[in-house]
Amino acid sequence: MTRPAPFRIALVGLPATGKTTYIAALWAYLRSGLSETKYRVTRVPDDTTYLNAIAKAWSERKDMPRNSPGATDRVEFTIEVPNRDPLTVVIPDLPGEMFLNALRRPSIDEIPAEAVTSCDLLLLFVNGKTAKTFAPLGDHEATDENETEPPQSAEDATADNTQAPNEFAIDDLDSDTLNTELLHRLGYLLRDHPRPATVVVVSAWDVVDGTAESPEEWLKHEQPMTWQYIDELRRTTRIGVVGISAQGADYDDDPKVHHKTAYERSWGRDVNGNMTDIAGPLLWHDGVAQAGS
Repeated sequence: MTRPAPFRIALVGLPATGKTTYIAALWAYLRSGLSETKYRVTRVPDDTTYLNAIAKAWSERKDMPRNSPGATDRVEFTIEVPNRDPLTVVIPDLPGEMFLNALRRPSIDEIPAEAVTSCDLLLLFVNGKTAKTFAPLGDHEATDENETEPPQSAEDATADNTQAPNEFAIDDLDSDTLNTELLHRLGYLLRDHPRPATVVVVSAWDVVDGTAESPEEWLKHEQPMTWQYIDELRRTTRIGVVGISAQGADYDDDPKVHHKTAYERSWGRDVNGNMTDIAGPLLWHDGVAQAGS
């Protein structure tokens, strides 16, 4: 049997947006004895140590093992999908610090650059629990026009003049600005390459589920600049927005969620807001992608 051509997926996103947790939940799900009507892993990596380690941490409600900013783990396996050709998935697990560094410097490191320019599907992870955007100036609470600032003492004025201003850090920006800038950098990186289909994956979807009709409606409201950028990409690229709850629930709401079986625990929402399994984003490129793009 001829091995199917690899379908390369690049997971990109800032630190703590759920990329490794997603891979851990996906691996645990695919290896959990699913029925033949679902998926079957027909070829596994020669060394599954890393996948098993993160899946174990996920199942035991422990923090994910962290890669150093200069390291990456390459994940590759083949999934047999009912009514579809087998799918050989190649996913480099890239630390979020690599992408944050891409915003601090004018260039992107070689490893994430190669992963992005060679991928067939780009997954941008946004943490639904911590995502924020700064309010426009006109949206700040109005102050009483009669209110005045207390007069500044001579001592305060002197202190202000001698104090060094705080140094600006890229981390001070809100996630909406950072995600938009990251997409701009990736777009420039892809200028001489075919633009891959792109999916925004809103992680920790269990926290925001029910706040919007669909993941895209949530993104449009909570990360408007990011949404505007990907909406513009629709002119030339297939675009989707999905929600993923790799953990299954917020631990504060359901502290025993990790006792559920792998195929019962993790879940998501597709581009139309319908519930899906954890593998949904991987299959987005197929008929689901065309229906939701």
